[in-house]
Amino acid sequence: MADANSAVDNGVKLLGEVAFIPGTSYLLDGEIKTGALYAAIGVASKILLGPPAVLLVAADSFARSVTGQGLLDHFKNQIAPESASKEVKK
Repeated sequence: MADANSAVDNGVKLLGEVAFIPGTSYLLDGEIKTGALYAAIGVASKILLGPPAVLLVAADSFARSVTGQGLLDHFKNQIAPESASKEVKK
């Protein structure tokens, strides 16, 4: 049942990130400062760069909240899994 609960939690987080504002995942986790920072970055990116930038900020926020790694970390792991796993273990 824990898997179902975490799936629902992650679904709510993802919906909040995309439909509401980046940083929702952190706000739901109780990390107000980090959530507010992501929200501010999301608003600034929308003003300066448009909707695609907001989606990238939201995706990074969601990934960091759920896995502890940002988008760049995930891409690095895909490109060079052996060296990335050594960095994470340190």
